[in-house]
Amino acid sequence: MTSKDEDDSDTHYLSIGCGQMHVILAPPEKPKRITIKMEREGSCLSTLWHIISELVNLCLEFKVPLNEIKKIFEGNLCSKSTTKRWPSCGNAFASILPIKKEEK
Repeated sequence: MTSKDEDDSDTHYLSIGCGQMHVILAPPEKPKRITIKMEREGSCLSTLWHIISELVNLCLEFKVPLNEIKKIFEGNLCSKSTTKRWPSCGNAFASILPIKKEEK
């Protein structure tokens, strides 16, 4: 599920094996800032995804193409995955990154 926010960002709500993941893309078409939050604030998983989102933002700041960032998260497997659609939370995150055909 996605919701349009007032500040030119989209929030994606992803249900994954470890709970709910909220990914905010700002701006949605070509993100300059990505925020990743897990439903259980303060948990190890939530802290790790916060660190990952900061590292992704550092990559974006240094002009790493979004398709290269996406490749890092695709293809990972997790034993807690509850869906064939996303075999891991990394795959779920990668699925919402907007990649234009010319970036592939």
